[in-house]
Amino acid sequence: MMSLKETVPMPDLLASRRLLCIQPHPDDMEYSSGGTLALLADRGTEIIYLTVTDDAAGFLSGNKDEAEERRKIRKEEQKNAGKLLGVSKYHWLNLPDAGDWNVRQARDLMLGFIRRIRPDFVLTVDPWMPYEAHRDHVMAGLAACEAAILYSLPSIASHQSVPFDPFSIQGIALAWSDRPNLSLDVEAWKERKREAIRQHESQINPQSWEHYCVYDDGRGAREGKASGTLYAESFKVLDPQLLHCVPEAGNY
Repeated sequence: MMSLKETVPMPDLLASRRLLCIQPHPDDMEYSSGGTLALLADRGTEIIYLTVTDDAAGFLSGNKDEAEERRKIRKEEQKNAGKLLGVSKYHWLNLPDAGDWNVRQARDLMLGFIRRIRPDFVLTVDPWMPYEAHRDHVMAGLAACEAAILYSLPSIASHQSVPFDPFSIQGIALAWSDRPNLSLDVEAWKERKREAIRQHESQINPQSWEHYCVYDDGRGAREGKASGTLYAESFKVLDPQLLHCVPEAGNY
């Protein structure tokens, strides 16, 4: 009897030519996958960001009157970070950070971008990560996964009028997954990742940065141990067809 991996081979993230990164906030890709994005960009992959929320709530100080200024700051920081990693385009859904929106709303917005951008791979955060308490992450990940299996159905409308022209998403990669099946050696890109993260100045203080670096070094070492590397980033990589009615996908 053939195994699931023999029936549905794991898509090759490193072979992606156009990667759409769907993230809840402007810095999630840098933190979770910065080394991998730099690696892919150096290999010629087109990296495109689609950010779900405006991240206007992610400041330690400020008042509601300054919300628009906070949005501008976050977008500028995001572009500065993305420039270091090789990001080529930026799109925003501008949903309220930690605010009142839902999976269906985000999914329908994502469908229009997916159909227009036509990525061959999608990278997002794992919405099934245990103990994830931030609903922006859970909802954004779920919406991205659902969009990745419904984009090819023309009867499902999006919020953008995009002529339907069939294409194929080859794979989806879930960052911050507790059940990864791919670890990539990104030791050579670690400092570029760190420098990109440091561009998000409004979100970092010296103590939080020190704590993050200690955590990231430890996580990177643990993720690299399986493949004999010093520092790795890991992902759950699936063919999108496994995201519906396939219980074995969790252990794929």
